[in-house]
Amino acid sequence: MRKGSVIAFVILLWAAILGAVSVVAPVEKSPVNINENIVYIITVISDTNPNLSPPPAPQVDGLTFLSMASSLSTSTSVINMRRSVESRTSFRYSFRAQRTGSFTFPSSELKVSGRSYRVNSVNVQVSTAPSVPVPQNFGEDDSFWDHGSLGGSDTYVLPIPEKTSCYLGEPLIVSYYIYTNQELTSLVLEDEKDHSGYGKIAYDAPRELKSESVTHNGKRMRRALIHRLAILPNTTGRMQLPTLTVKARILSFLVQEDRHVSKDLQITAYPLPETGKPKDFSGAIGSFTISESLSGSDVSQGEALIYSLRIKGKGNFNQFTAPQYPSQDKVQISAPFLSDNLVSGIYGERTISYTIIPQNRGELKLSGVRFNWFDVESGSYKSFQTTPRTITVNPGSLLSELFRSSTPLRILPLIPGNVGRTYQDPLHQSWFWIVFAILATLIIGSGVWAYAKSEKYRDPELFAQKQAEKILSKYLEAAQSAVKEGSQDFYSLAEIGLMRFVCHRFKIPYGLSLKEKIQLLAALPKTQYEELDSFFQRCEQARFMPIVIERSDLNKDWKKLETLVQSLLKVKPKALVSQIGEGR
Repeated sequence: MRKGSVIAFVILLWAAILGAVSVVAPVEKSPVNINENIVYIITVISDTNPNLSPPPAPQVDGLTFLSMASSLSTSTSVINMRRSVESRTSFRYSFRAQRTGSFTFPSSELKVSGRSYRVNSVNVQVSTAPSVPVPQNFGEDDSFWDHGSLGGSDTYVLPIPEKTSCYLGEPLIVSYYIYTNQELTSLVLEDEKDHSGYGKIAYDAPRELKSESVTHNGKRMRRALIHRLAILPNTTGRMQLPTLTVKARILSFLVQEDRHVSKDLQITAYPLPETGKPKDFSGAIGSFTISESLSGSDVSQGEALIYSLRIKGKGNFNQFTAPQYPSQDKVQISAPFLSDNLVSGIYGERTISYTIIPQNRGELKLSGVRFNWFDVESGSYKSFQTTPRTITVNPGSLLSELFRSSTPLRILPLIPGNVGRTYQDPLHQSWFWIVFAILATLIIGSGVWAYAKSEKYRDPELFAQKQAEKILSKYLEAAQSAVKEGSQDFYSLAEIGLMRFVCHRFKIPYGLSLKEKIQLLAALPKTQYEELDSFFQRCEQARFMPIVIERSDLNKDWKKLETLVQSLLKVKPKALVSQIGEGR
């Protein structure tokens, strides 16, 4: 019994030293149809960073091997004050079936950190292709594209708008997809060329390529979303949508890298009708639902009521103004206060709040506010008139409240003479000093905070530099943690932090596109500009690379980032800001 316990202890100790490892190998989907790829995944789960090489692709009769991609993810959790780390290394093998039927990926052995682990076999069923086209995401219809206009290419980029016509000022979402009947391994967005007649807002930029199977002009294709914009026409008539240039790496017989330019597509913008247009038209255009609320109906003199008007839906939220609440006698009404919960300024909810303070007691009738907009669904102007409300205003002072009461006044009994003898000096009470310490801390903290805020106006340049360095420090800490964990999140964190830093330091509008910002930064010394441009290109490529970047490469890029930041800190911002201002 004792000998068995010793053996079990030694086994557990050896397992703890090597780290717990498990290997799973499923297929991503089964059954699949003949036109879909079969994805076979081998995942190694460990509480350490295992040392292993990509296993060779399994050989299965009837299946054609297409490509292999690997990924690494690490998660950390703390339970009952104990920290645990889980590392997942996955190898994704893509195959294409040559015929229908049942196929088996054979069992095999995988070496992890010098030890062998068994990979179980797994079956996959391949059926005939469905006769009904696969539904497309987002409800976007690409059937208006003529197959002949695509030139017979196997890979192309199409802009797909929600619709091909809209009203002047109406936000229109345009999605850019890459279509291919081959294996897409990586993609980089190189250029975005604008045309006249519209403004635009970046609506969505996916962090990774997610392809879907579609039927386009009678052909089975794979497509992936690469960019999504919100177009706001500022002129009427025909206008061409932005042109995108992408660099795609396609796996055919060999890996080839080609540039693809999105196909030209025009939309039509119609003017708003003059018929039925209100004189106080706010400029709001879209599809909205309106609601209202009042914080109460019974208040005292001097107390505030909050009236809220909620506008929910999709439209040009950033292009219209809030209505003014009509003025009333003996009532103070504030200017409208806006609170937005919006996506790219065009979709979500806006709350317009008004503070109302009655000055006289009695019954008060609030007239309400009017909001009108152009509804793109019906093609007509609509108006929302708030419901008139009656509120009760009670006296606000204690004296008036006593006279208002129906209960007769009475004299309270005298305070007993021995009550004063229980008085204790607060200076000798612990609660007094606790309160004093809290107040003193708040006063000192408020003074420090006020002094820091005043620096913004005393020395705006120095304040901007400090703010930029704070932002940079925040993102650098997160980026360094990602490097230590071997996570590719380092590139997105480094890109965001570095761009925010240079925008604050050199006063570049953050709302510009990456290309426009880089163009303005050309005023930097040549060495710093080339290093900065090179680093941003590296981050952009890493976002769309499906392969794992080695920890050594992460460390090298971290060193480059540190060197670049030190170099940028030596550039005097004042001189560069003036040059950027001239360039704009």
